[in-house]
Amino acid sequence: MTLKHCFYLLIIPVLAAAQPLPALVEEALRNNREILAAQKKYDAARQRPAQASALPEPTVSLGYASSGAPYPVAGIGSVPTANAGVMISQEMPFPGKQKLRGEVAAIGWTPCTRSTHPTSRASRPIAA
Repeated sequence: MTLKHCFYLLIIPVLAAAQPLPALVEEALRNNREILAAQKKYDAARQRPAQASALPEPTVSLGYASSGAPYPVAGIGSVPTANAGVMISQEMPFPGKQKLRGEVAAIGWTPCTRSTHPTSRASRPIAA
């Protein structure tokens, strides 16, 4: 094989696969896992203020009190102390707390308790 043939073998694939730089950059941005992970983290961080300022989930409870028999709701309608019920409850924070939680989440702070803070008395060793 001559030097001329080697040159053609090297240059032809380069010329055939030549793409404009913006297309290559776009493909790299689209397929780079680190960039995709950073984008997902950014999207998740943008949702934190909305999650932090939302009301807590409501709770549903079922309850009964039977009278005399071991099965649920025994005596309903005949004994005045037998009853069954459903309770739905929603925690309502003090006014202004939800907005404040959203603002803190937007800044990116995380709350810490006194016992886990490095300068708290609970985490320091007691001198003898």
